[in-house]
Amino acid sequence: MFVGSGNTGFSVWDDSEQTTPRFIVERTGNVGIGGTKANKKLYVLGDTTNYQILAEQPSGYAGFSIKSTTLAQTWSWI
Repeated sequence: MFVGSGNTGFSVWDDSEQTTPRFIVERTGNVGIGGTKANKKLYVLGDTTNYQILAEQPSGYAGFSIKSTTLAQTWSWI
């Protein structure tokens, strides 16, 4: 774990591989997972064989939703 350096306010590193942080939070509040950048509110870098984001919920509920306050719409996937 590392706290504070340049734009990064907080980062978590793997003990055995210290080339790429596992999780970073920029001083702006942006969060990055699996990569070296956090240029969006949430940036997730996956690989070609696994899910980048997996949301599981009990039957009958949306597993993942995106809400646009500009368009006043919500998109949900079960």
